[in-house]
Amino acid sequence: MEIVPVTTKRYFGLKVCERLLLNKGGMKMLFFSAEVFFFLNLAFGNNRNDEACRKCSCFTYYHGYSVNCSNRWLHSVPDGIPPNVTKLNLSRNYLSALSEDLFMRLRNLVVLDLSVNSITNISKGCFAYNVRLKKLDISENQLTDLPSGLLFNNHDLKTILFKKNSLRNIPETIFANIPNLTHVDISHDNCLQELPPGLLFNNHYLITM
Repeated sequence: MEIVPVTTKRYFGLKVCERLLLNKGGMKMLFFSAEVFFFLNLAFGNNRNDEACRKCSCFTYYHGYSVNCSNRWLHSVPDGIPPNVTKLNLSRNYLSALSEDLFMRLRNLVVLDLSVNSITNISKGCFAYNVRLKKLDISENQLTDLPSGLLFNNHDLKTILFKKNSLRNIPETIFANIPNLTHVDISHDNCLQELPPGLLFNNHYLITM
């Protein structure tokens, strides 16, 4: 029995050698190298990305990749959210705190919905790696304060929703690095007596607040 290399092709970006298995009777059988089986197991087998998609709905849409974990009785963000996700919905759960590195792997994130949870604390660097973020919804939580550098790296943000919290103050520079901000909502049930005078100094494109 002899194994003869025939051609080299690419499948899903993987270089794969096609080989012919030749036996004495002249029968030819095509088979692929173990690289293919490794890839198939990685793509369709039990990997970490399955953990999030078993609890949530994962699907491709015309703007990218969406993970919908809304109303799943979650007390923490599920492990294994695909790093290519562009829209993540974690609304209507029981999240209480957002740690500094929570969304570090999700660098393509454009829309993040954290509304209607029980969030009382957000770490300063929570969104530091989500530089493509355009919409952030943290409305209907239990926030009383916001870290001053919370949105320092989120220059592309256009919509920020903080309504229906218990905010006592907002840092004056929280929107300073978001020049294209068009919509901010801090209405309903917040405990704000007044806004800092320089809060919207750099937000020339703001339409509604």
